[in-house]
Amino acid sequence: MKRTLVVLLTTMAVLLTVGQPAQAAQGTFGYYITSWNDIDNPTDNHCYDLHGSASVVQNSTNTTVWLYEDAACTITSLMGAATSHGLDVNINDVFPLFDGVGSVRFSATPLG
Repeated sequence: MKRTLVVLLTTMAVLLTVGQPAQAAQGTFGYYITSWNDIDNPTDNHCYDLHGSASVVQNSTNTTVWLYEDAACTITSLMGAATSHGLDVNINDVFPLFDGVGSVRFSATPLG
């Protein structure tokens, strides 16, 4: 009986510490570096390194995407947000002080 109680309590503790499954935005985020690239149904609160500096982005997801100049989504490199309108955003026109987008995060806030 004592052993059963310990196993039950251990199982409950493990179940309570397991995080919620990651949610995914629905749709496609596109970006242009030297060719057009897509991220389909991106995971929320995940930092995506674009492996270069995107000059054009297009958010066709149902989630706001935060644009960062660096590759690691650091708050000091935050450029701004792109809502889900499916329009091309030319980075040089909208963010003239930045060279391009190096990473993105899909979430309600820039910190994820």
